Amino acid sequence: MLITFKKWLRTAEGEITRQILFRLLAKAHGAQVTGVCSTHNVEMVRSLGADQVIDYTQTDFTKSKQHYDVIMDNVGNCSVAMFQRLLNPQGIGIVVGFSTMPRMLNLMIFGPSRSKTAKQKIMMLMADPTQQHLLFLKDLLESGKVVSVVDREYPLADTAEAIRYLEAGHASGKVVIKLTLRIG
Repeated sequence: MLITFKKWLRTAEGEITRQILFRLLAKAHGAQVTGVCSTHNVEMVRSLGADQVIDYTQTDFTKSKQHYDVIMDNVGNCSVAMFQRLLNPQGIGIVVGFSTMPRMLNLMIFGPSRSKTAKQKIMMLMADPTQQHLLFLKDLLESGKVVSVVDREYPLADTAEAIRYLEAGHASGKVVIKLTLRIG
């Protein structure tokens, strides 16, 4: 999913999930949020608070004349060139995950050079959570302000199947590997 903003968001810190971004940061700070996803995920993205949802199977959002202050790519589908086309002149492109190794290398090689030659910044978001961040997330989860979106659960013995499912690229939320603790 690609998350885009029309208004600059300055307070994002720590590990950012879709729900925290939508519900707490973006919306709380007045950002207009556009979610880009497949038909299968439209209702989920809408339920997370997106002001607009673009179904990429119906509309090629990359050919839009719309430009954004911030683009957050949660699955690594954006190339550096795509960020350049879609960002405002001083926009920021943030990649949280990668769909392929070539896409990751594209960002690692060309993202920093683009950031040096233009006012646009293209970067990877690496989580470095502190105890304070984790306690904050715990409070959000316990209060119900953030609810995990779990697509599927697999027992540890089926981890290979879970990875195949993830690699197929159609997960709509987290894929959980369940561990069973046996005492005695």
